Amino acid sequence: MKYLKLKSFDDLIRVVLSTQQPVLHHIDIGDRHIYLIPYAIFGNANLIYYVEMETPVKGKYVVYDKFNGSISFSDHVTPDTRLTYLPIIDVEEQNLFSEKVFKKKKKEKKGKTSKK
Repeated sequence: MKYLKLKSFDDLIRVVLSTQQPVLHHIDIGDRHIYLIPYAIFGNANLIYYVEMETPVKGKYVVYDKFNGSISFSDHVTPDTRLTYLPIIDVEEQNLFSEKVFKKKKKEKKGKTSKK
């Protein structure tokens, strides 16, 4: 399993749309919210695209406007054909990967500090 941490939620949504994945998965790990999509490529090679956020998105659906490219959130689906709705699935438990991948790593200080 390979992991690709993306810089933004918008990047993740663009991956979802381009790979035609029907859903977005959400997992709470500690004080962070992980949004991800598993993506199977050739053979046994699998990728997980993900983004970490401090707060959850507000809504059950990500709403992508195909005309202007905007992203919003909603708890309801409308029949507007300009909009693509991506359901957010809250994951209770999983055994697809180790959650250690998403654990916060302590940042090391760069350089030496001088004592005065």
